[in-house]
Amino acid sequence: MVLQNGAVFVFTTTPKMMQTRYSYSNVSLGDLRVPVMRLLALGLGLLAFGALYLISTDAVGKACVAWRRTAMRH
Repeated sequence: MVLQNGAVFVFTTTPKMMQTRYSYSNVSLGDLRVPVMRLLALGLGLLAFGALYLISTDAVGKACVAWRRTAMRH
């Protein structure tokens, strides 16, 4: 709780938008216009999801899951 309140004090809770050349750019898909920043956020989210999936199916990821399961039994 102290760390959370400290972070709120240091960083504030007011959202701020970073201005880039893509800030107000849109991609038109027929009649649909999608902001480039939202497409970038979607892409980063999918990339993170894919990386976590690959890690969880990798030998190291399976070893981590097995270790966690054995640790939970004891």
